[in-house]
Amino acid sequence: MGLILGEVFSEIRVVMGDLRYPDAIQKLVKGQEIVFHLAALIGIPYSYVHPIDYIQTNVLGTSYLLNACLAEKIETFVHTSTSEVYGTTRYVPIDEGHPLQGQSPYSASKIAADKIAESFFHSYQLPVAIIRPFNTYGPRQPARAVIPTIVTQALRNNEVRLGS
Repeated sequence: MGLILGEVFSEIRVVMGDLRYPDAIQKLVKGQEIVFHLAALIGIPYSYVHPIDYIQTNVLGTSYLLNACLAEKIETFVHTSTSEVYGTTRYVPIDEGHPLQGQSPYSASKIAADKIAESFFHSYQLPVAIIRPFNTYGPRQPARAVIPTIVTQALRNNEVRLGS
């Protein structure tokens, strides 16, 4: 029959913390089967002001997490990336063959994290899946994002305008 939705959620442990502490990460990963890595320092504009923070969190933090997963023999590591790794679109639809372009310190840090995750798959056979969400939407979504912009246009003007 499988697990129903409530049972699935009861099996998930959400952990909030700082990726820059490898000892703490090691303890959190211990005994887990699957790790969904959603932690990151986000916000493109801030990445121009404090690029080192992005490298420490997104690159080194991901490395610490991968290393802990390897040591604990995690069954699957799911790494959450971003569509920002593709930079300015060179062709559509974008596919996995699209060039990666580090157009901001944020996107560069996410490209580095993706590649480190990929290297753990190739070097150590750690089962890794990389997901790259586009236009996600949820609570605390900034109004400048695409979905809130479309909804606002529709509510104000009863029409949606695409493009500039």
